[in-house]
Amino acid sequence: MKKHVLIILAAGLLLLSATACNKDKEDNKETDGATDTAETTGGFFIVDTDEYGEPVTSGEPNGDFEEDTEPDPSEESPTFTDVNMEIVIISYGAQIRSSTQIKADNTVAWPSGGTTYTATGVSKNWYRIKYQDQDCYVAKNVAADAAVLNTFTAIEGGEMVKVVNAETVNVRSYPSADSDYSIRDQLTGDTEVKRLATNGSWSLIEYQGKSESETNADGSAMIVTKQGYIKNSFLEALASEEETTEPSTETDTEGTTEGAADAQ
Repeated sequence: MKKHVLIILAAGLLLLSATACNKDKEDNKETDGATDTAETTGGFFIVDTDEYGEPVTSGEPNGDFEEDTEPDPSEESPTFTDVNMEIVIISYGAQIRSSTQIKADNTVAWPSGGTTYTATGVSKNWYRIKYQDQDCYVAKNVAADAAVLNTFTAIEGGEMVKVVNAETVNVRSYPSADSDYSIRDQLTGDTEVKRLATNGSWSLIEYQGKSESETNADGSAMIVTKQGYIKNSFLEALASEEETTEPSTETDTEGTTEGAADAQ
């Protein structure tokens, strides 16, 4: 009888322990990222503005994107090399931090995409910057070398081009496919856009897309004129009225993927 009671008590304790562990796992689950909670469309985040007027994910105010889509860039004791370079924020979820770790209590500011800073140092995963007279840090996956933007040559009046060689193509805030945080929108094949500038590999385009912050009366995202970067291999100039072109018989599958293409 005593053995039977002891077995029942032991089973009960195990059940309580398992329930507590599961609760701890839920309580300790990362909530900084917005992958599980933010509404998405076409593979990118729909964003809103926080109390500071800065764009953030609609699912988790002041949230980070780092943990959910790319490896955690945290460094406990990084070695910095001194530099003097301009960097540009390429993500609408970037944060300036007081240390080189992704933590809930070390955020100093939420810079808007396109904001530039002077980096004074660089480590494996971080840029060191001066912010409000103190050393602060920006993860490399949400920022990039601003000098690349000066390599583009403007096209007078712009030229009309269309998306080719892929079902969908990423439009990025920075001309590189190194970080998913630069993805702003996706355009489908045959979409016509205006090319404003090019550096030989990438083009700066003007297109119509959903606003990250402006909404219509019904709450839906407002369609606005936007700018972004697309690889030249996914753009083709429109034929003029005087030109006649024969249909191509070649098959070109480069750049066609299940998702958006631009990494080739």
